[in-house]
Amino acid sequence: MPSLNQATKVFGESIYRFGGDTIEILGAPEDTDWLRWGMLNDRKLTRLYFFKNNSENQIYQFIFLNGAFRYDNTLPVISITGVTKTMNTGSIAMLSTPNFEEVQGVNGKDLPVPNNYHVYMQDRDDATQINQFIWEKGTENLEHNGITRAKFAINGFPEDTDWSRWTMTYDSNRYQLSLPAYVYYAFKQGSNTELYHGRYGHKDAQGTDVYGYEGVLTLEGAPENTDHSGMAMVFDGIDTHLYMLTK
Repeated sequence: MPSLNQATKVFGESIYRFGGDTIEILGAPEDTDWLRWGMLNDRKLTRLYFFKNNSENQIYQFIFLNGAFRYDNTLPVISITGVTKTMNTGSIAMLSTPNFEEVQGVNGKDLPVPNNYHVYMQDRDDATQINQFIWEKGTENLEHNGITRAKFAINGFPEDTDWSRWTMTYDSNRYQLSLPAYVYYAFKQGSNTELYHGRYGHKDAQGTDVYGYEGVLTLEGAPENTDHSGMAMVFDGIDTHLYMLTK
């Protein structure tokens, strides 16, 4: 059973630095698919998800408690509805956003706590197109589209982007309740230390909002047991963390 290594963004720099102890994953069902996973933070808990083995639409939830990620047996399985054969279920990204219907303003008032959980999948034939599923509060399913539109484009990333190693997060530290809080990340091909990133809210030639390339981030100090084949990015309300499984 793998565990997780964590890197944290260095304040004011384009660097993610690994540190701290490896984080255990406990109580996983026997049919957990360790190759397909994602993470999010809803400002209450950090949550980790793995697909059920041989499933295209069922995921297990783990919650970070007492220094480890523990399987949430109160919610045995979560379903993602609307997955089609045109979507690549080989990897996913996840994030959590505020419920904008509950927003009353930001000037002098507390910001809303995120309670919408998102899952993203690439198109099978075009990795620059990503499909969105949203798990709204009070339901037990993640549904295609949900609050906003069902598909988003990634524009302007370098030609050597490794689309198979990607993730996303909702970083509201700099951008409160705005489109640029949505961030897309992907490795440079052949590199385990260079990470491309871009924010939502750029415009394509038709004036449609897309994720637009913005620059390069650097990873430092990855332990030797780090599996660089996948990653997850989590914003916890203060810091942004990158996670990778151990080999």
